[in-house]
Formats: sequence, structure tokens, C-alpha cells
Amino acid sequence: MSQCEKFELVEKIKLSPDYKITTAIFSADGCHVLTIANKDKEAQIYGLGGDESWVKKATIRRKSRILSATISSDGRHVLTINASHQLRITELQRKGLITCA
Repeated sequence: MSQCEKFELVEKIKLSPDYKITTAIFSADGCHVLTIANKDKEAQIYGLGGDESWVKKATIRRKSRILSATISSDGRHVLTINASHQLRITELQRKGLITCA
């Protein structure tokens, strides 16, 4: 028989209701979240700050709507594919970012 643990759910970030997210992906290290909103030409990247709050770290802009995006396993690159079927790999500069242990 397995034991179940109880967890306390703590909301860390809440985005504007106008920002209708269709995709949200954690980086493998759990330090970043990549979001795409419906019909949006931007991907937002949020990072875990020193006080364990989530803050917007970067915005990736494309000329047409982003259909798909993913973050690399090391959290250093974001791959986006837009409605024009163009692939782009964006390197994330870690200058000044808090790194997770």
C-alpha cells in the first residue's frame, strides 16, 4: 500500500487575463518557463528569481504568429516555428540571471 503525501499549492505567478496562453513549457532544470499566447507573435520567457518569484526575463518576437516553441534541455536556446513555416533558434544570454542549483 502506498502512502500519499499532501502538498500545499502556492501560486507563484498569475498573468493578465488578456494574455490567453496556449502553450507553456518548463525548462529541464525548472528555472524557466516559456509561454506562447493564442495568435501571438511573441514568446515570453519567465525565470525563477532569487526570492523564488517568477519574473519576465525575455520576449522573442516573430513576424508572424508562433505555432510552436520549445526550450533546450540546458535552457540556453529557444526554438520557434512561425505561421510562415520558418524555424528560428534564439540563444538566451544568461547575463545577470539567477541560476538554479
